[in-house]
Amino acid sequence: MNSFEILEAATINGTKIAGFGNVSGSISPGKSADLILIDTNAVNLFPSNDAIGTVVHAADRSNIDTVMVAGKILKSKGKLTGYNIGRIKQDAENSVAYLLERAAYKRAL
Repeated sequence: MNSFEILEAATINGTKIAGFGNVSGSISPGKSADLILIDTNAVNLFPSNDAIGTVVHAADRSNIDTVMVAGKILKSKGKLTGYNIGRIKQDAENSVAYLLERAAYKRAL
């Protein structure tokens, strides 16, 4: 497979196989506005004489600058938006403590 075919498999063809091809997978009128924007200034994306090949073979999650799902921006400039990270961490810690207590688990010192 070439880079373009891999990109298609991960986007439009992937959503078709999953049964979502009519609502997602391509930028088209009437489809969900699900997009990612990649920061192409990162060292791992140079040189970029083949944009698709570079994204497919070299980009990783650290290169994702912006995420939009159903038209709502969930990540911008590399940071999550609309979430209280401190609250999420505290809730996770509380959940772990609750589960350990319910399981009568004793932590090693």
